[in-house]
Amino acid sequence: MKKLVCVSALVLVLLVVWSGAALAAGATGNVNLLLGKKYLDDNVWDDRDLDEQDSVGLMFDINPAAWPISIAADFLKSDDEGVAGIDGETQEIDLGVRWYSNPISQIVRFYAGGGLGLIEAEIEGESDDEFGLWLNGGIVFTIVKHLNLGLDLRYSMAEVELYGEDVDAGGLTTSLLIGFHF
Repeated sequence: MKKLVCVSALVLVLLVVWSGAALAAGATGNVNLLLGKKYLDDNVWDDRDLDEQDSVGLMFDINPAAWPISIAADFLKSDDEGVAGIDGETQEIDLGVRWYSNPISQIVRFYAGGGLGLIEAEIEGESDDEFGLWLNGGIVFTIVKHLNLGLDLRYSMAEVELYGEDVDAGGLTTSLLIGFHF
């Protein structure tokens, strides 16, 4: 957990400093709230009925002027209560790049991204974190100039150790998104 907090704080400080300079130079970007479901595929999750978790997240990217890709930083959390009141959750900090298509009809854009993630998993007080990979893609409708609405599909993978077993803490996350395009 300490690793996750430290990396989160460092990422936020770097984003604030770098984003200010990039915006002054004509950058564009997006800040989107994600609401969805994470599907974990490992017997440790299945056995405790924790394999489908509600998910919430923040998807941020900034595209410096004249760059073909955006720098991406995403934060996600999922959790659920399984059998016998057992709680399980995952948290992710995903850093990488994201590419957006040219707008179709001035409002529709497709995107794809990927990079490195720090993923933490916890089941009833037992937790571990590890670095892994993530990929995402989706569609965004930018309406009324700055309002984003869309769908996000994300897959992450990292193997942590819980209860003496290697456990896949990543999975497939499907989300609706709402946010701000600047």
